[in-house]
Amino acid sequence: MQTLYYIAGSPLVKVFLPEWQDAIERDPDVIYDMNTPFEFDVDTGSRCIHVAFNKPMTPPGGSFAEQKDVLMVLTGGETGANSRATDWSGIVLFDPKVDMAQMLDAMAMMDDFISEDPKVKEAAIKKRIAEQRAAAAKIKETRKAVQLRSEQRILRHMRMTHHNLIKQWQTNAEQNVGKYPPSFTEQLGMYALRTELQNKSEKSRKINEKVNEIMAHQVV
Repeated sequence: MQTLYYIAGSPLVKVFLPEWQDAIERDPDVIYDMNTPFEFDVDTGSRCIHVAFNKPMTPPGGSFAEQKDVLMVLTGGETGANSRATDWSGIVLFDPKVDMAQMLDAMAMMDDFISEDPKVKEAAIKKRIAEQRAAAAKIKETRKAVQLRSEQRILRHMRMTHHNLIKQWQTNAEQNVGKYPPSFTEQLGMYALRTELQNKSEKSRKINEKVNEIMAHQVV
């Protein structure tokens, strides 16, 4: 039976974990640290699932169908868009691209490794090394793709949060109510999106300049 895996592959999830607030306040760039292990919980509505950062894990469930249901809630499916409620976690599907059963079968075939013929033994060792390197390369490639997809889910959540903040500020301005200070999480979202927001602001400035220039030369 196929084994299902999920993984939380982006360290940006720390932005949404209260236990990381002190460390992030001391050094905001800690949100990009991939090397420090940590764990967190995800509330799916029906259960709370414990997740270890950057570690492939199998979803809980008594049957394959139950595991698939949990996986859909945690990851949002292939595109990550089917469960926006868990976008903040950055959890995505993980496929190691390696046939684990085939690898285990190969490891169980020890005859060539204990052969008295040195050529047979040497060939078996070289083959095993080549297989291990190929498997490691596939897993490394998968992890890079996983980190990108995981980051995209979190950034999507940050963009939505930032959009809601700006929208609320605009509403407050229309009602002559002052801007409320952004929450710590909202501030960190701005920090993570700073380059994107700066680029967007620059594009908007240039467009406004062009529009104002056109309007200035229009004859009414």
